[in-house]
Amino acid sequence: MHPHDVLETLNGRRNLKQLHHALSEIEPGARVSAFFRNPIYGPYAVTGTLITLAHGSLGVAGQTVETGTGARRPVPELFALSQATDNPPPPTVYSSDADTLPALHHGDLVEAAFEQLSYGLFTLTGLVIDAPVGDVLVLGGWFLTERTLGRAPARRLRGVTVLRSRTEHNSPVPNRIHRWPEPTPED
Repeated sequence: MHPHDVLETLNGRRNLKQLHHALSEIEPGARVSAFFRNPIYGPYAVTGTLITLAHGSLGVAGQTVETGTGARRPVPELFALSQATDNPPPPTVYSSDADTLPALHHGDLVEAAFEQLSYGLFTLTGLVIDAPVGDVLVLGGWFLTERTLGRAPARRLRGVTVLRSRTEHNSPVPNRIHRWPEPTPED
């Protein structure tokens, strides 16, 4: 499955046998694409380097893919996992000017490149979610814009491409975020 096909994860059930197999075959340092379904952010894919997170589980770009219990069990939001075959996009740095961003709207399907020291360069593909509560646009939990007038590009954002506008797909779009979720005891 290619990250651009992320909306396809809305239909069907996840294949646990396939997920267990994929988790048993990969090791930290591998470049992977992980597909998630989340009630707040909708479906999204993360492509980047698999690392061991601080609590011992495996993750990509801060997104946990397995429970860290030793048996490599997939987290409930993980829909699919595969080795990535594409190379990371070249890093470009946005200026702080909002005019450098393409017009982004709630529900647009986009692919965005981010860079953070701990995770390296990685991409997210999914739906733009408007979060008026923070005056930001988010993609799979990562900020696309800063909390500034005019919604300037987020510091870690390196590039964004609109794949399909909200009017060009019929997939359900999660609601705007008017209140951040309360942390759970596990967080």
